[in-house]
Amino acid sequence: GNSVEEMRARLFPESEVQTLEILGLLQCLFCLGDFQESLTPAIQCGAVEMFLELSTWKEPGTVADALRAASAFLTHKRFANIFLDKGGVHRLLQLNHVTAILDS
Repeated sequence: GNSVEEMRARLFPESEVQTLEILGLLQCLFCLGDFQESLTPAIQCGAVEMFLELSTWKEPGTVADALRAASAFLTHKRFANIFLDKGGVHRLLQLNHVTAILDS
């Protein structure tokens, strides 16, 4: 007999599951970004670093989702300052597939 875990691993390779989890997390962060109460937990959990890391991915759709989620938090001055301090603007200017990102 096959266990549930074996069937899940066969149907959903680990890399696909991780990507889906990241995309789900980005959607949640995008929705929470408007709320001041979500700012401190997001910063403490490394949201800035996560957005910067995801902006280096090759998949334009993932990069676009990361930028959308980051934009929701960038309306907060504290988050924006941390983003700037960690080289966020420099990273954005390095994106070489902006057209593909904007189309997704």
